[in-house]
Amino acid sequence: MAETRWIGGSPFAEKKPVKKIALLSDVEITDEPYAPTVRAYHKKYLPTIKTMKPGQAIKCDPEMVKEIARAMNYHLKTLSNGEKLMVRSRKYHDDGRGRVWLLKAE
Repeated sequence: MAETRWIGGSPFAEKKPVKKIALLSDVEITDEPYAPTVRAYHKKYLPTIKTMKPGQAIKCDPEMVKEIARAMNYHLKTLSNGEKLMVRSRKYHDDGRGRVWLLKAE
């Protein structure tokens, strides 16, 4: 079967939006100092994570699951004491709340 070639591209293809070009009149130079924003989410959960043993879980709101799992992964190396540990999470468990487990790696 022959392939149809269109001059200037296919008329059925989606058109990409035109990018706005930044003009020099749209920008300005300021003396505003840089304010770094570093999220120290891992420090907030450290006391709770330190008391956990492998096989235990943190029950939390579904919106907090990702943040707690990331914090637990961050502290995994210091908490392991030579054990191979891993973090597993579930955003919605049976009761509608989230869970983050600290488990032994197999």
